[in-house]
Amino acid sequence: MVERRKYRRFKSRLLITTLYRDEHDKIVTENSVLSEDIGLGGLRLVFPRWLQKGKILDLKVFLFSDPIHLPARGKVMWSGEKQVLELATPDSVGGSEKELYWIGIQFIDIDAFHRERILRWIQKEFHVVDL
Repeated sequence: MVERRKYRRFKSRLLITTLYRDEHDKIVTENSVLSEDIGLGGLRLVFPRWLQKGKILDLKVFLFSDPIHLPARGKVMWSGEKQVLELATPDSVGGSEKELYWIGIQFIDIDAFHRERILRWIQKEFHVVDL
């Protein structure tokens, strides 16, 4: 596979909140989405539903060492095949299955200050000097 990203990605499970419009133009909020990786150009999410390529999302990224969320706007660049996870619930003996999707997001609207916050966080968290 040919790498087409402009920026490196770093494996990190971060809490993300998303806001977007569904196919009926209704606003949908997902409060507890996790990232798989993050870089200066975007991130990969583990998402509870499939999203169409080109869909725009408002994001709140919570960098764990920073108490203030990082606002950004992102565009769905790809949606991966669904992954089935078995979830253990208190009232189930064998757990239950939940379908989750990998969604690749490219940052399309993030100001210089917040991009710099991501850069500094990556450098500190992953001991990287040159990105």
